[in-house]
Amino acid sequence: MSNKSAKHKSWVLFSEMIRLRDCLTTENSLTFGRCCTCHKVYPIGKLQGGHFVAGRCNSILFDKRNCHAQCVSCNMFRHGRPSEYAIFMLKTYGTEVMEELNRLRYTSRKFDEDELDAFSDWIRAQTKTMRETRKVPHELAYNRPALSPANT
Repeated sequence: MSNKSAKHKSWVLFSEMIRLRDCLTTENSLTFGRCCTCHKVYPIGKLQGGHFVAGRCNSILFDKRNCHAQCVSCNMFRHGRPSEYAIFMLKTYGTEVMEELNRLRYTSRKFDEDELDAFSDWIRAQTKTMRETRKVPHELAYNRPALSPANT
């Protein structure tokens, strides 16, 4: 598998994990979650992993503090609703994390295929745990340190 394919696979799994985390966090449900910007409840399949700091930079692509469940309308058609997302981030994490994510966007980061494969395995395990226990693991909960393929 190419590095690009491994990164895409990791992103698909990461997005699923984030949406499941947010469904459990907002609605205590495996199948319904609340959009972080419009606050409406949607089926998990109608939610996306929307980024606070846009641009899909490697340095923050897989940072769970930068990615939250958003409905398609907010994430795609309203360009992430940055003002509303900023309010959510401020309430959830505070200005320090917001500033850190904005700084990290300019940091160069490369992933190798083995690293992404290991990260994908870790994501699968976290997702399985959430489905089985209906609880968000401590390391995925809001206000926890950043995750990246290097420190899982």
